[in-house]
Amino acid sequence: MKRIGGWLLPTACPLCGCQIAPGQDFCADCERALPGIGTACSRCAAPFESPVLSEQTCGRCQQVPPTYTAVHALFRYTAPIDRLIHGAKYAGRLDWAALLGRQLARHVRNRPCSFDALVPVPLHRARLRERGYNQSLELARPLAKDLGLPLLHAVKRVRATSPQTSLSREERIKNVRRAFVANQDVEGLRIGLVDDVMTSGATVDAVARCLMKAGATTVEIVTVARA
Repeated sequence: MKRIGGWLLPTACPLCGCQIAPGQDFCADCERALPGIGTACSRCAAPFESPVLSEQTCGRCQQVPPTYTAVHALFRYTAPIDRLIHGAKYAGRLDWAALLGRQLARHVRNRPCSFDALVPVPLHRARLRERGYNQSLELARPLAKDLGLPLLHAVKRVRATSPQTSLSREERIKNVRRAFVANQDVEGLRIGLVDDVMTSGATVDAVARCLMKAGATTVEIVTVARA
């Protein structure tokens, strides 16, 4: 039925609204305008201001190495991709979440990364009731299907936290301290931890720490955008 609907109904580019062929995510012009990550830290994917060696790590990662071993980020968190992420997160646009998940799957297939399983960053049950869905899980579903990997709910958010948006880096780290616990054995597994946007890295580092304590051998972050 989806294929028939694609033949009968025109498909619109989610960024500009122009007609695109079934199977395309964006029109050619919008595809070219997507904000790629560019040169970035080899550990945390923080974009560098100017071109540097591809294997260089940022000063912060050299001083305080994060728990995760790598970050696979597809875009910078800026226009126009920020509108799609915001809609997927707050406006119930699960079709946009699926689209971003497909984009992420294509990106990961071309990266030197090896996962045994994927884990979405969990929401607290109160936030999940309020929103009705976990955007990280909706991103992880098409990614797991495309890569043929199990999708594990291996971490639980046990403490409700304040929104991270307006907090400093130090406040973000304190905000998520003891907010997560592992609820599944991941002994010996290489985990891909899926989230929508990575800013300071405080949340994903806290989740990665739980997974490592539960037996994971490595944790790599898979995120749509890096701020």
